[in-house]
Amino acid sequence: MKLIAHIDLNAFFVQVEELKDPSLKTKFVAVGGNSSRSVVCSANYLARKRGVHSGMSIKKAKELCPGIVILDGHYGLYSEYSHRFFDYLRKIFNRIMQTSIDECYIDITDFTDKEHARDFLRDLQIDLFKDTDLKCSIGCGPNKFLAKMGSDYQKPMGLTMIFKEDVERILWPIPIGDMYGIGKKTAPTLISLGVKTIGDLANTLDTKVMKILGSMFLYHKQHAMGEGNDELNYEHFDPKSVSAARTFLEDTSDEEELSNMIIKLSKQVSKELIKYKKTSKCVVVTFRTADFVTNSKRKQFDTYENDAAKIASRALQIFETYYKYEPLRLIGVGVSDVINTFDATEQMNIYMIKKEEKSAVKEEQRKETSDGGYENRFHILDDEDI
Repeated sequence: MKLIAHIDLNAFFVQVEELKDPSLKTKFVAVGGNSSRSVVCSANYLARKRGVHSGMSIKKAKELCPGIVILDGHYGLYSEYSHRFFDYLRKIFNRIMQTSIDECYIDITDFTDKEHARDFLRDLQIDLFKDTDLKCSIGCGPNKFLAKMGSDYQKPMGLTMIFKEDVERILWPIPIGDMYGIGKKTAPTLISLGVKTIGDLANTLDTKVMKILGSMFLYHKQHAMGEGNDELNYEHFDPKSVSAARTFLEDTSDEEELSNMIIKLSKQVSKELIKYKKTSKCVVVTFRTADFVTNSKRKQFDTYENDAAKIASRALQIFETYYKYEPLRLIGVGVSDVINTFDATEQMNIYMIKKEEKSAVKEEQRKETSDGGYENRFHILDDEDI
């Protein structure tokens, strides 16, 4: 039997904000943009007790929790603390499975046994806090599902072990809406059919439930029985797409304001690509109108880029092609089908060989038009505040 641990930093964004400003620790706090049009990205546990949660509108959060402090967020700082977290773990464990900026799975089978796993993980939790100032919750079990459910079971600074003999006692009473893998839209339907807890799902053979979950019924039922995959993917966190978006305080059709925001968002996307040594030639611009209609337009370009100015020039080309001059509440910039920069270099070598076969005159013309002529229209400063 393997021992799989799942480590999850507690309310990560807010936790970093509290380290930056300790006075926030006694207040209701959420990160997500100080606008009634924004949504909560993260809330501290004081606010969560009032019902505030991720994805909730800021307006609703303020109704539930009067006086809550709303912060725009310092995403560069979050990235720095995330690196501290993973750098610390990698000093101890040769391989970890990073699943996001603030959580990962680790196979600890070779480091301890079932009898001593709790003490081992408690020491790890305390040492991690001493070294990085970051609090985390840890779950441990024979597979990834039970480890994940364990890390969610007690927060903050929780440590929960869930093995086969613990499934009926710990796992089954958990509300079905809190089961990892069950979506927020699916949970109410299951509840209406009498599946209110994970235990209910484990014990049901209701054909209506089977129909709702479809091909995923057996998958979720196995999880509810405490079974699951214990294989970890040790590739580095590998984003397939990178995007950034901004909701405006008021709907706007001001082309200069929209263009400037595209430039700022492009720099944010560029930073993420460079951090993960990625690049892309597919740029996506997202438009959301005042009535919440969202459209995304994408274009494939000839060359791979992760430079902020290049991404912005391409995004601006898409913007000017598809923008319908109507007020927007949100605009976004992203790239998809990203690849490693090394792989892009190899592809470019082949591309350059083919390009040299073209005439010099045609090549010069292609250079002048490939990015829509935007390249000399603006300059992005390294210290630009986004």
